[in-house]
Amino acid sequence: MAERIGLQLLDGKKPEVPAAVAVPEGTTAEYAALLAIHEARGTPSYKRQVERFAESQTGLARAYARRWAGAAVPREDLEQAAVVGLLVAIGKWTPVRARGGWQKLAFWWMQDSVQQLVYGKELVREPAEVRRDRKTIERALRGAPDLTDQQLATQTGLTIKRVARARLPAPRLVFDEETS
Repeated sequence: MAERIGLQLLDGKKPEVPAAVAVPEGTTAEYAALLAIHEARGTPSYKRQVERFAESQTGLARAYARRWAGAAVPREDLEQAAVVGLLVAIGKWTPVRARGGWQKLAFWWMQDSVQQLVYGKELVREPAEVRRDRKTIERALRGAPDLTDQQLATQTGLTIKRVARARLPAPRLVFDEETS
């Protein structure tokens, strides 16, 4: 089936499109691969299929990252943020969302990811409970900045564990070279 629609990944291999996946005639290669990924959710081959499709779409991510070349962010970081958006788009894709086209969905999520990087927003989202706890603690510390975790827990009604977790620095996704 992959041969019929002419899809080829960067490594020259054809994607795995299970025979049980009905791919309509005239379907684009991306649609067929995404449909196969969608059908593979929850199976051992899902991660491998996502990785292979993402590799085949890195050109799209690089092209999008080039649009932000004037930003005060290194090109490699922009490309990595675009790939993060690409992976989110792959995870969000469903046949119902396919009406707008794969590239439209991918560009939306790449834009979201790159803008968060460029404008200094966090790419890793904290749970809402931690954000609320952090704000509660910040309010309590305005009047007495030297409170211990135990005193904050007593004053705010939070557990010591939640106070300690909320006092940790907010998470950020850093795009640096991997360290061994």
